[in-house]
Amino acid sequence: MSVADNDQQDRRRANRRPPLGPHARRVLPVLGALSALRALGLVGFSAAVGSLMTALAQAAFTAASHGVGRTASTGWTDFIGSHSAGADGILPHWLTGSDPGSWSWGAAVLGVAGLALRALADWGLSVAAQRAATETKSTIRQGVLRRVLSAPRSRTAGGTAASDGAVAVLVSRGLDALDDYYVRTITALVSTGVIPAILLVVVLLADPISALVLVLTLPLVPVFMVLIGKTTQNDTREAQSQLLRLSQHIVELSRGLPVLVGLKREQAQSRALNDLGESYRKRTMTTLRSAFQSSLALELITTISVALVAVFIGLRLVSGQIGLDTALLVLLLAPECFQPLRDVGTAFHQSQDGVDALRRSEEILEEPTGASVVSPSSDAAISVSGLTVEYPGRGRALDDVSFVLEPKTTTLLTGPSGCGKTTLLKTMADMVRDGHDARAGDRTAVAGSVFVPDSVAWIGQSPSFLAATVVEEVGLYANPENASTWLGDLTGQNGESQEEATRARALWGPVIDASLRSVGLEDLGSVAPAALSAGQARRLAIARVLAAVRPAGGNLHARSMGPSQWLVLVDEPTAHLDRRAAGMVSDALRELTESGATVLWVTHDPAAAPSSAGRIDLDQAGRLVRHVQATRSERVTSAPAKGCTTAADALGAECGDRERRATPHHGSWSADGGRNGSWTSGVRGTLRTLFRVTGLRASQVWAPVLLSFLTVAFGASLTALSGWLIVRASQQPGMMYLMVAIVGVRFFGLGRAVFRYLERLLTHDVVLKAANRLRSNAWDSMGETALSLRSLLRGGTFLDRLVGDVDEVRDSLPRVLLPIATNVPTMIAAVIATYLTVPSATWVVAAAALVTSLLAPWLVLVADRRAETASRDAVQRTLRGALGAMESAEDLKGNRLGDAVLRVLAGQDRLALAAARRSATATGLGNALSLVTWWAAALGIAVIAWDPVSTGDIAAPVAAIPVLLCTALVEPSSQAIDSVRAWPAFARLVAKISPVSEAPESPSHPAGIPGQRDDREPTEPSEARELCLDDISARWPGMAEPAIRGVTGRVGRGQALGITGPSGAGKTTTLAVLLGFLRPERGSIRVDGREMAPEQLRGASAWCPQDAYIFDSTVRGNLLLARPRESAPSDQELDTMVRRVGLGSLLDSMEYGLDTRVGAGGSRLSGGQRQRLAMARALLTNAPFLLVDEPTAHLDEPSAAALVEELDRATRGSSDEAGPGTIVISHRPTDLGHCRSVVTLGRGAGQ
Repeated sequence: MSVADNDQQDRRRANRRPPLGPHARRVLPVLGALSALRALGLVGFSAAVGSLMTALAQAAFTAASHGVGRTASTGWTDFIGSHSAGADGILPHWLTGSDPGSWSWGAAVLGVAGLALRALADWGLSVAAQRAATETKSTIRQGVLRRVLSAPRSRTAGGTAASDGAVAVLVSRGLDALDDYYVRTITALVSTGVIPAILLVVVLLADPISALVLVLTLPLVPVFMVLIGKTTQNDTREAQSQLLRLSQHIVELSRGLPVLVGLKREQAQSRALNDLGESYRKRTMTTLRSAFQSSLALELITTISVALVAVFIGLRLVSGQIGLDTALLVLLLAPECFQPLRDVGTAFHQSQDGVDALRRSEEILEEPTGASVVSPSSDAAISVSGLTVEYPGRGRALDDVSFVLEPKTTTLLTGPSGCGKTTLLKTMADMVRDGHDARAGDRTAVAGSVFVPDSVAWIGQSPSFLAATVVEEVGLYANPENASTWLGDLTGQNGESQEEATRARALWGPVIDASLRSVGLEDLGSVAPAALSAGQARRLAIARVLAAVRPAGGNLHARSMGPSQWLVLVDEPTAHLDRRAAGMVSDALRELTESGATVLWVTHDPAAAPSSAGRIDLDQAGRLVRHVQATRSERVTSAPAKGCTTAADALGAECGDRERRATPHHGSWSADGGRNGSWTSGVRGTLRTLFRVTGLRASQVWAPVLLSFLTVAFGASLTALSGWLIVRASQQPGMMYLMVAIVGVRFFGLGRAVFRYLERLLTHDVVLKAANRLRSNAWDSMGETALSLRSLLRGGTFLDRLVGDVDEVRDSLPRVLLPIATNVPTMIAAVIATYLTVPSATWVVAAAALVTSLLAPWLVLVADRRAETASRDAVQRTLRGALGAMESAEDLKGNRLGDAVLRVLAGQDRLALAAARRSATATGLGNALSLVTWWAAALGIAVIAWDPVSTGDIAAPVAAIPVLLCTALVEPSSQAIDSVRAWPAFARLVAKISPVSEAPESPSHPAGIPGQRDDREPTEPSEARELCLDDISARWPGMAEPAIRGVTGRVGRGQALGITGPSGAGKTTTLAVLLGFLRPERGSIRVDGREMAPEQLRGASAWCPQDAYIFDSTVRGNLLLARPRESAPSDQELDTMVRRVGLGSLLDSMEYGLDTRVGAGGSRLSGGQRQRLAMARALLTNAPFLLVDEPTAHLDEPSAAALVEELDRATRGSSDEAGPGTIVISHRPTDLGHCRSVVTLGRGAGQ
């Protein structure tokens, strides 16, 4: 698919009618009824205020005209006014009495009833909209995850598709945008169809002329809204695409961080991440500028329209053609006629992310699942007939493969690397299907038929894990019915009662222990799976299947007596393993066969299999060339593998001791700063921490606060001055006495709109810059600890840091800090204004300020009961769980565990729903309390002002100022209350991000993790000639004994040094020291005779790790990572290197050549092809020293020998220049044949 096609698809998506979501239609009638109640409440309150203010105006005029009080001015009728305020009697006589202009307690009661109805309706509308949003998010999230886990999502070589990382961000952070969509957009749309209609009817009955003006001006808002929206549509779409690219980039970085560190490219990627974030900020600011300009235009249009209504009212008041009560009613209702339309215009831009999330979700749900060629076998027979698989752009991976497997036997699947062995296994596991990719237009063709039993187990080359510990991971596969017991960390709770969880653990404990013992991992039960080495991870995958086959009680052979037959598909289980560990794996697989399972085993080491195993050989073209049937061996009790105990003990030496103590739990950022951290350090401490980690300065913060205060102050002044003007006009003075107030109304109206625009623009610019700084700090921190804290390399944790938490901070900054900072000066100004106008009512406004600033937030916090924190935590866990499930999608599909995990995620969604409902209830309560308090204050001031107004001490227009001022303080108070409600969760979030967003530990720190570095190597690495290790001893933080002792060796340019030893002997520790991630406690490392600090070592070596990650890009894009852009290799160099590592035939078969996409994690390539591509990438570097970890894993013997030969050739270099000094870390003797010297590691020693 071309870029133009993608753009056209984006335009079609943007031009479609906005979706409503699965629950919108059900909630629309509820929202409509609540909107109608809001309108009726407003009408009642406005009528009461108009009636009471008319009575005050008449009393004031009477007092002034009789020379009573300070406002009396006999003979100055032009100034005072020539008439008393007229009253049309908008309320029925039974409520106000015979004189419509007299004081009536009935009107006050009506006002109280109106504010109560409006408050209840506001609360109900907030709760209903938020609940609809949370239910919709839950439904969509479950649907998307079910689609991802139920069937393969086809990818193409030449096309694009939403990556797993983008989908993970979509189902968590992306769907959170539905909150704004439902709470703002859909609510505003419903209100637009209800509230203006009701208010227009009321205005028509009270004043037909004003109704006509409203009817003529209301259409201006949607017309301008559409015109402005057309101009901002492209910018909005580009910003959304930029955000999606940023999310995909972050997820790819999370998975490939070890590769970037090994290639010395993490800092370059940090700059790329900064550039991408800055590009997103600029694009977003362009979009926001357009959106805020549209809001500014809509506000100006509304202000002008309301002003036009006010002009007609004012002119008719001066001439006595309309009563003051009618004028005030119309004046209070007119802005509310426009408000829903303004809300739609504003919400349209704010909710575009929500609309886009809905549309992208629909596209994923509509993706074709493909046609499966797998069918259940009726007689437990396992057969493959005429199986042909052809990937787009690559030709056939399998060609007419047919065979039958004898039940309860082991069959080896062999062949050269890239011949389709993994494809065959995936097809039998129903992970490769025939079908079209609707997004790209390419087709993965699968033909033939496969018959398998109901129970299928999958052990892949690169297993992924969901649970927090090794024990819980095995328990999940053993007992998927109680998955929530084993995924308690993912859900934040056990998911079941404590008794049930304890019972499940007791029942399945023997099964778990036996399975781990079979593969030598019994000492690592409490270790996080992410902390295991590649070989240990493979053994854990086998232990999972052993536990799945075993029944409760632990007797493996009891399974063979039951009706269920198992097919176990195993892909290269002995890669990365030494002889002892490989022996344990072979014994474990033999146990499976002896228990009655049928095992199909892909291997490059047939000697590891039992002698009775059958064999299927494929050639390079994916054709079956030989099939030898397996024979059933007599069941024997398998003895433990030779050396099993010793290997298990050795495993504990490095991983067990080190990782238990050194590795933090993958679900939190630090031991005390994450979910268990306390936020009680106080407001000052939280703000200091926030400023430190985001780089914010006081000068950046005060400007948005000042603009926010001016926006609120100008809005309140506009309302108050408008009230003064209308009441003053009712006294029919000369127009010259009203001109200053008329100009003031225009000034405050325009000023409010301009200040709101500037405040929004500046606030979002500051917040986006702070988010970029925070993301950059988090990335740099992870780059510093990438090897020592391997559990942090889990994508879910990485997303927590770079997406989840950063986005939380970004969204929370303006919503939490700004309203609180604005509220304090606003309340002070309101009290002062009341004191200057109606002194006797000062205590009312002061009391209302205290209620909305202290009492109401406290009540809301009590009602919230940590719901905000629970809701945020639920989003974090959902993000982590969603990505974890998609990272493990292959394992979950292959082992039929998708439904079990979905049940756990559904349970988490239910918790999130409950928390969101409590949070919505608290938010609605805050809005209701704010409305009740300030509207009650307005009525109270009207009552208190009766005496001073009727005695002439205060003029009626002056008394109107604090009355209408109170009505303008509802919105800022509601925002401040909601901000206080969110403060505890915000403080916890700041405490969580603090530890990892600061500079890493200094070299002198006892933890031994070195400090910061940059890309500049102090030793000019391209000129370095020799690296020496002299008596190196090192230990990981918290270890009682050193992991390595006395390691000594030397390697020069053009030479190779080998490092070998059994699992747990310290190979990873030695690698960490060589890379500069671990400070040796004794000995030294010298480069050209100069002793090097760990920070300097990081510039001296390139590293090709085990199972090096292949990025979701093209072949070219992966290879270009080897060097900086200014020294990028040419196409000729790339082509030559690809062929040198044995991928020439693959490159020739690719339709797009070097520009062929390889899929997420290299999913389009076989394990061996991925390994060789990673080696080609490493060999392209210009580093003086190259560290290679298990270079021939996944390769058959001829391919392995060829790769080792090529590595030796690259090491020796040319006649003009020697190659890099190569350090080969491997347990395979053949990998070390060309090494000049070999360091053999034992437990705690090296020689």
